Amino acid sequence: ADSGMDGLDAMMAELSAPKPAKPAKAAAAKAAQLPKVIDGFDASGQLVLDSETSMPPRASEFVNRLKTFQMRVADPCTKERLNKQLSACSADYTATSSYYEERPQLAAYTIKTEITRMKYTIVPPSGGAEVTDLEEIRKLFAECYPDATTSEG
Repeated sequence: ADSGMDGLDAMMAELSAPKPAKPAKAAAAKAAQLPKVIDGFDASGQLVLDSETSMPPRASEFVNRLKTFQMRVADPCTKERLNKQLSACSADYTATSSYYEERPQLAAYTIKTEITRMKYTIVPPSGGAEVTDLEEIRKLFAECYPDATTSEG
């Protein structure tokens, strides 16, 4: 792993490492003094907070899980692994894109004939606001592909 991963690995190890155990007698005595807590509330309905985080225990657990998730999502290896998994589940992109690339007349046919059959949202190649108006989509297509609009599909 590279040096950038060493720091992330150390943080992940620290987060997942069990906390040092307290002496058994002290822990048992403390547990006997505490009221029974269910989902952050004691028997009388009062909110009980985790002494380290000032949150209910379940909230503290979820915060820790979210921190772990956040670090995993920030890891470039996670993105690469997810992309591979999604690619394996998706239709063969190469075959699908090849189909349309080999049939450029389909774009013009869609713009001229099929565009009214469903709602389209286009993001202009130069960026900017999404375009949903049919005539604006046709105009954008004509600007981007002037040769395609003059040929018949």
